[in-house]
Amino acid sequence: MIVGFHAVILGFALVIAGVGVIASPTEAESEAFNRGIRAARQKSWWHAQLFALQNMPWNRFMAFALLIERWPERPLGRKLVYFGILFLAIAAAVGYHFEVFTK
Repeated sequence: MIVGFHAVILGFALVIAGVGVIASPTEAESEAFNRGIRAARQKSWWHAQLFALQNMPWNRFMAFALLIERWPERPLGRKLVYFGILFLAIAAAVGYHFEVFTK
């Protein structure tokens, strides 16, 4: 049973880490955002806040589109997600064996 608990924890941790790797911005995107923020801060604090709000993804589905777009480019993130799903499947098999889902 303890193996199942550890598999669940490790599975979720790996899936979250993989999504984080895939969703992280590239260096070019980070540099472009930093240049824009620096230019806006030179004008005023309000300009910097407005620039940050303009570049925030407002649509919740934009995050999914970003993950789908970057999926082929990030092999480490894909591996982490795949191994996380594998550990979650192991946890499900252990839980099924100990009849956790029927109680």
